Amino acid sequence: MADPQKITAAEFAAKSKKRRDIEGPIHEAILAHLRARFPQFAGTIHHSPNEVDMKGPQAQRMVVKAKRLGMQPGWPDIHMLWHGNFWAFEVKAPTGRVSEAQREAGAAIIAAGGKWAVVRGTADVDRCVDDWQSEARCLVPVVGQINDRPILPVAPG
Repeated sequence: MADPQKITAAEFAAKSKKRRDIEGPIHEAILAHLRARFPQFAGTIHHSPNEVDMKGPQAQRMVVKAKRLGMQPGWPDIHMLWHGNFWAFEVKAPTGRVSEAQREAGAAIIAAGGKWAVVRGTADVDRCVDDWQSEARCLVPVVGQINDRPILPVAPG
């Protein structure tokens, strides 16, 4: 009589087959694109892992620790700083949907003065970045004063 707890290698392989990662390659392409487009800001382009690709007690402990250390549900996949502007990108596969937590995180970022967008490829990123750069160039913030004259920041470019 076969032990119901034991399975063959073929059965194990079939059960443990992972979903095809469609979003991952898009995410990697966007990161590479942003770093190539903004080499001087490459150090400010970041991904905060917000999920654990594991199961079981170890994964549970990792999630609890991450939450304790400040992990926020729905936080965008990629974010960067550009001349004091915070840009956040939620990367989605062509048919991917935005969760409620992601919408809430996006709304909070926008309310705090940052920019947030759902992107499905580098063309989406370029459209957002072009728009956001144009907006930022229209706003000339004063960073201080000397002898009652405003000190303007170095123009982005």
